[in-house]
Amino acid sequence: AQAATSGTVSTEASRPGNSIITGTYYVGRGFCTFNIAAIPADATIIIGSNTFIRAVGANNGVQNADTDLITLVASTPASSTTLEANDFDNVGTTQFITAVSIGSWNDTGNNDFQLNTDGVAAIQAVLGGYVKFAWRTTKDISATQPMGFNWADMVDDTNFLSVEYTVPSGGFIHISS
Repeated sequence: AQAATSGTVSTEASRPGNSIITGTYYVGRGFCTFNIAAIPADATIIIGSNTFIRAVGANNGVQNADTDLITLVASTPASSTTLEANDFDNVGTTQFITAVSIGSWNDTGNNDFQLNTDGVAAIQAVLGGYVKFAWRTTKDISATQPMGFNWADMVDDTNFLSVEYTVPSGGFIHISS
């Protein structure tokens, strides 16, 4: 399933996870892109509590049979604004947050994750454009087959990126998108 080159595009909810159903292995990934053109190209992104990503639980229940973890990685979809089935395999493996147990996923509210140095570097590298992320499970990244259902649903179009940065003139600006 991880080696698939395309998937089914859903606009109802992102559902990162994995499961095995009657011998068939399923993998779900969630994609999110953010336009960060408002951040000046000469800005320096700050690693701290104000640089984080938020996903909102979809109130569909959480299933974590294998105690799997969810994490955030880079993605390279063909478009910055439209997801296509062929984007399924356009995901990275470097984790941009500390992976969290699906079992601790807040299914009815906000899930905030501070970006690590790799996550901040991903934003820094594309200032003036779009930063592109994907939600994956660690079993998906390691190509480990699940033994049961492992899913965390999030409401589409509610991912939120907060970036704190400084500008060379010595000022401080905080934006959220």
